[in-house]
Amino acid sequence: MVTGRELAPGPVSDRVQYRYAELRALADEAPARGLTVMTSDATCTRGLPEAVSAGFDGIEHGLIMAAQHDACVIDAIAEVGVDVAVTLVSGLRR
Repeated sequence: MVTGRELAPGPVSDRVQYRYAELRALADEAPARGLTVMTSDATCTRGLPEAVSAGFDGIEHGLIMAAQHDACVIDAIAEVGVDVAVTLVSGLRR
């Protein structure tokens, strides 16, 4: 998880939870072990570019991302070929 979660207790979504060097180390080590790196809840303005720059393979909650970020961030995601999982609905409770 690069940034906090919207609906769960714990870190808030407008902060990056790890230093860039830690994110980069994870992205570098995972392929060596045959793993794919997927970001989770990378929704804040600073978290998305750091995840892409560090080498993560995917970003979750893409609809939130599109609403909050400028074209430069979205263009960088497309240029690198990062997968984006779109969240259409969040926070529904019965």
